[in-house]
Amino acid sequence: AAGAPPAASVTGESRLSAHTRSRSTGRRALCAGDKRVLRVPYHNKADGFTAALVLALNQVKYCERHGCRPVVDWGPFPACKYAGVRFPGRTPFFDPAVGANAFEYYFRPVCAGAAAAAPLPRAAPTLTCEEREAIHRQEEWAVRTYYYGATDPRPPPGRNESDLYDDGWYSRHRREGHRLAHRYLKLQPHLATKLAALESELLGRPRGATRGSRGGGALLGVHLRGSDKGKYLASAASGRPVPPKEYEPLVESFLRTHRNGTVFVATDSPSFLAEVRARWLARWPASAFRWRDVLRAEENVAFSRGGKGSRSSNARKGEEVLLDALLLSRCDYLLHSASGVAEFAIYWNLKLHRRSVHLQYTRNRQPPPWGKGEDAVERSTAVERSDSELRLGG
Repeated sequence: AAGAPPAASVTGESRLSAHTRSRSTGRRALCAGDKRVLRVPYHNKADGFTAALVLALNQVKYCERHGCRPVVDWGPFPACKYAGVRFPGRTPFFDPAVGANAFEYYFRPVCAGAAAAAPLPRAAPTLTCEEREAIHRQEEWAVRTYYYGATDPRPPPGRNESDLYDDGWYSRHRREGHRLAHRYLKLQPHLATKLAALESELLGRPRGATRGSRGGGALLGVHLRGSDKGKYLASAASGRPVPPKEYEPLVESFLRTHRNGTVFVATDSPSFLAEVRARWLARWPASAFRWRDVLRAEENVAFSRGGKGSRSSNARKGEEVLLDALLLSRCDYLLHSASGVAEFAIYWNLKLHRRSVHLQYTRNRQPPPWGKGEDAVERSTAVERSDSELRLGG
């Protein structure tokens, strides 16, 4: 998970200078062939898909600042492990039948062209486990999906999770997450094709279409993060699981405001989906709701064994998380708790920052972005809209 306990080093000392002059750079300069390569491995077997993406993007940003060329290389074994654990385990999304680099199951290389074609040097340096953890948790320039950094908002006394939504904090991290995702995460063509088909089938909206193109019907994305959320409250900081019944008043408000609206539900939890079926479909027409038939497990499908969660489905596990996040990004509004999936949906559609409600927090929670205040929301997102859509293909 994004806030998992610190890892112990199994890679040795980094051969990169930690004191190179910091500087920003564009993609072309970042990928110059004469730069020293930084290999970006899968960090820890306990990292879920979006946590691994955040760690990778922050190392890409490290290279922007320190003049190296990043090569994201998710092989069969993670680079790091928990302190006290004998073996680092396996990369949860790796499938040898699909390819040698799990990152490239989903995305094109960060540095394309001649730089991507060059073989990865056998001795290409990596950051140490401690250096990656320091970036992840301590560096103020790093992107985070919720409050697990050393300088992030802290819980009130006597509590192990914050109850305050800090709009300034989320705005900063989402804008930078948007920049990094827009610049460096380019979908593989087969996934771009699959996404376009799902968007038309599930959301009733071809790629690039607007709300008005589907007869005025608005789309509400609902992300219900369940499974192991809350299991590691002392370290992960993602907070307690927020059940469907706490979303229900906002779903009711949305459907009352948009009577021909559609609700797209994305969840990793079989019990949360069962609750949606039992409660929401008893209150509203089933035709108002959409969800996908995906791998789900209460113990977190990324790390489950056997059946549908077996290693033969490893590549599919990552694909389904990614497609859920991208489909949520295509919605007009978003309801969510603290989760990397929801944050990546916002990175891929920055206008959702002002068109979402974060249900993890009870203090300073955003009001519903539809209805009477919608004109103000539209004005507040005007500056974001021109740069809010990820160019998925290139």
